Amino acid sequence: MPQTLALAASASGATTVIPARAGYAVRVYAGVVSLSGAVNVKFQSHNAPTDLTGLYYGAAAGATVTFAGLGSEQRRGHFQTLAGEALDINLSGATAVGGHLVWDYVRQT
Repeated sequence: MPQTLALAASASGATTVIPARAGYAVRVYAGVVSLSGAVNVKFQSHNAPTDLTGLYYGAAAGATVTFAGLGSEQRRGHFQTLAGEALDINLSGATAVGGHLVWDYVRQT
């Protein structure tokens, strides 16, 4: 059953938002990211790190990124980490970012 996470980050670089779980990937089904200033945002699988999304470009305060769970995304999700890795949010600068994610751990074989 999907879980919800209140998203908050403000440090430049990678910040872990969902911890790793052995044998599972973190799958993101939907979310909203709100930017308090000009900053670029991407999500990464923790260890390598491996980019899971392209950059979301935030030109000014109030910019919002939304990825909704529509159609097949409700089952497959928008992106997921590599097995056994945490989910990180990576910011191009020290700017407060908030929002929420709908996610779950999915078993990897």
